[in-house]
Amino acid sequence: MNHESVNFSYDSKGNVYTTINNNNMGFTHIIPLVNEKAEFCNLIGVYSKDGSITEEESKFIERYADMYKFIFMTASGPYYEKNYKKVYTKYDGVMGLNTNKRVPTSQFGNNLELNYSMMARSGPNLNGFFYNNEGQFDRDFSILTWYKDRNAKVWKDAYRTIIKLCGAGYKGILINQRSGNDEILKDSKLKQYIDNNLLEVYGTMGEKEFHNIMSRARVAIFPNQSDAFPKHIIESLLQNKSIVISPQLLFGVETLKALGSEITLVQDFKKRDYIDNIVKFIDDNKKNQGIVYPREEWLKRYSFDELSKIWAREFSRIGIKNEYERTFCMSHIPRFYDLIKI
Repeated sequence: MNHESVNFSYDSKGNVYTTINNNNMGFTHIIPLVNEKAEFCNLIGVYSKDGSITEEESKFIERYADMYKFIFMTASGPYYEKNYKKVYTKYDGVMGLNTNKRVPTSQFGNNLELNYSMMARSGPNLNGFFYNNEGQFDRDFSILTWYKDRNAKVWKDAYRTIIKLCGAGYKGILINQRSGNDEILKDSKLKQYIDNNLLEVYGTMGEKEFHNIMSRARVAIFPNQSDAFPKHIIESLLQNKSIVISPQLLFGVETLKALGSEITLVQDFKKRDYIDNIVKFIDDNKKNQGIVYPREEWLKRYSFDELSKIWAREFSRIGIKNEYERTFCMSHIPRFYDLIKI
């Protein structure tokens, strides 16, 4: 029997602290979950952008496995693809929204139809609600990519799509978040569209500038495959942009498809006629401006109010005792304080 005193706390910026016998453990990947009263409910999320956690955090999970339920909040597509069998065995629950992986039959019962990015991006920031697009679209499409990436952002498909769309006279925005911008700007096929103002190319920048630029395009295109439900998909929807996604996207395809064909185009980027379908989608989107509101449709289904209830139901569904009306991350209490009326 474990008699150590474990406590969890948070500050006004959403930083979470784990203390054992009054000693701060310095954990960065351990996120306690709370109920509608902002009280810890014996569920602990494990979140890491690259999937890895420290040795001390791993020991903590093993030591307290009988006291708490540990939830793997999948954030890295490549890590999940490589380690998913081990992950489903190690954790009490795994966030794998619409996963396209065949998880082990014996463990499929602990797959949660949840996604951390949805909660992180669908609620208010500390300084206001998330990035509403108040301006007008002056670009037809945008793509966020990693130069020469083969799996997550799939640069090859992004490049081919840009060439075809700009070649047809459509105006685009490309942001590359990895090295390689010099090579992109020198590329002879892309350079002609840059020079003719059909393509704007940017590198890494601050978050506010990033969203200001991306909000100018009416459709966001995601050739992404081994990607754990990119947060920029949600950011795009909240900016009232429709989206094009690949059916090979690791998580969330069915959830996004359910928003409706006017908001989401699920398109195989390997199909011969794929560009014709994207062109039609962009043209239809222009006609529907002022009629279709992706932001409104998303928040109707996945606002904090709805998501926190969905989280609570999902934990109960897989057999984790959770009698609360809402469940969410302790780190998000400062953001949702007014909404939960503590």
